[in-house]
Amino acid sequence: MEVLKVGTQRPQRVKIRFIAEEDEGREEWAPPARLRTPWARKDAWLEEQRQWAELTQDAPDQDDPGFRAANLVFDTCPMDGQAEIGWNLRVRGLLFV
Repeated sequence: MEVLKVGTQRPQRVKIRFIAEEDEGREEWAPPARLRTPWARKDAWLEEQRQWAELTQDAPDQDDPGFRAANLVFDTCPMDGQAEIGWNLRVRGLLFV
């Protein structure tokens, strides 16, 4: 994709042109959050996404007894920013120290 213009209205939009052969010449307005990373950094970004997916592939669901027990411990004995357990779908089951 190529960024053609940054919009001036709210919600913010970016006008982009697709450059891949299958969509060549197509243009559309898109939210900035849809543009994940500059093209020059795409390989590093894709590798980060692969690593994150590997790290979270075995994440428990929120009804998992072990996950619920860990949440209870962290809720009862807060670690004052030293450690926390991920709770939402993207980071569930990960321990941040």
